[in-house]
Amino acid sequence: MENNQAYLLAIELYESENYEEAIIQFKKAIKQEPKRARIKSNLAMAYLRLNDLESAKHYASKGVDFDFDDSYTHIVLADILYEMNQFEDALASINNAEENIDKFPKDKRSLLESKLMILTELDYFHDAYHVALLILDIAPDDSFTLFYMVKALSNLHRIGEAREIVIKHKENLNPLVDWNQMEKSFNTLIESFELIIQEKKSELTGKEDDWENWLIIGENYFYCGELNLAITAFQKAEKLNPEEANNHYTKKYYFDSILALNRK
Repeated sequence: MENNQAYLLAIELYESENYEEAIIQFKKAIKQEPKRARIKSNLAMAYLRLNDLESAKHYASKGVDFDFDDSYTHIVLADILYEMNQFEDALASINNAEENIDKFPKDKRSLLESKLMILTELDYFHDAYHVALLILDIAPDDSFTLFYMVKALSNLHRIGEAREIVIKHKENLNPLVDWNQMEKSFNTLIESFELIIQEKKSELTGKEDDWENWLIIGENYFYCGELNLAITAFQKAEKLNPEEANNHYTKKYYFDSILALNRK
């Protein structure tokens, strides 16, 4: 593609946001190199910028057909399907991209960002949270990812951790969101969790062997972002009733608490 002058001009036009002229040059470039999948994918992106979603999907699909092993072609198709609200199909395309992403390390971040948006739209917040962690390993202060991290954490009731991000980064987060009001809402929720903790602790007086109350206490500490206290409570529940505690749905909170602490 380095010797394809039409392609080089198309990229220049695309980067200067002259999408109509870029489309003309991308089509000329395809005639010169009809088997180059990425030219078709970039043509699809130009159509996407013009909100011509059907044309974008058409050329993105052609890119995939010409080189199924190129992760970039799947990422582009996923982005277009996302804009068409076809989120399950978009996720399938991203999963295809992941199969060969090690061959295309430059595309990894865009893959993760696309996957994060798709998972959020599908309400797969636990998976979205873990994808956000991977992006933050690359770019710790990325405002795009932090916004989605707050969304995932709040939907997982991990309010303490979400509040911590808002307090630390709200000046750099999406200005269309009232982060001060969100912080107040988080404070109110945390107060309610703390009341539950106090209530359950009072119920433990004289019966420290109530494993279910320890699980509830651990769960609410987890929601507050008090991860060390959450782990201690979960461990007490497990010690009192290993079989039931290990099978309980809050077990994943225990592992997530350890994971979150290890990142601090």
